[in-house]
Amino acid sequence: MGKGAQEKSDIGKMFLEKTKNTGLECDISALEDDRFYGTKWYDFLANCKFSLGVEAGVSIVDLTGKIRREADHFMKENLHCDFNEVYKEVLLPHENNIFYRTISPRIFESAAFKVCLILFPGSYSGILKPNIHYIELEKDFSNLNEVLEQMRDRKLVEKMVVKTYDDLIASDRYHYRDFIRNFDSEMDSAVKKIDL
Repeated sequence: MGKGAQEKSDIGKMFLEKTKNTGLECDISALEDDRFYGTKWYDFLANCKFSLGVEAGVSIVDLTGKIRREADHFMKENLHCDFNEVYKEVLLPHENNIFYRTISPRIFESAAFKVCLILFPGSYSGILKPNIHYIELEKDFSNLNEVLEQMRDRKLVEKMVVKTYDDLIASDRYHYRDFIRNFDSEMDSAVKKIDL
């Protein structure tokens, strides 16, 4: 919920709209009927050269459902409103009531398939760096021409793809076994602090 969640669909819609006359071949959709599941997703990703993305997470957490009810009521009263109107009238006071943004599993999938990332600015859990691991696209698309130039630079793209693959996948730093090892270590440490 909030701007953080909205960015996930905005990046695709805006990219399609702003690049329609550039000659790029894009296959972008947020429709449920267009989604790929299971191995179909991996088959699709294996044929991509670039992948759009944003940080995972939300910028509004609604533990009681009150905010959702307010938004639903507003939309019922204003049938033709868009997200920006709902945001301004209902969601804005709650924006960043909890800040939860993180690197998305989709980023690791793109890295594994050696797909170049085009991402909105973000911290990406301190793992990714702009212009090293990904092409940074400003949220207002003000640098779109520079992004398109970078996309055409095959040496730059190849360098970025290899660096991202090496750091995220080949390094094994983010493998599940390391996650479990770190989790176990934290649990052992916490148990030792408890006086039983």
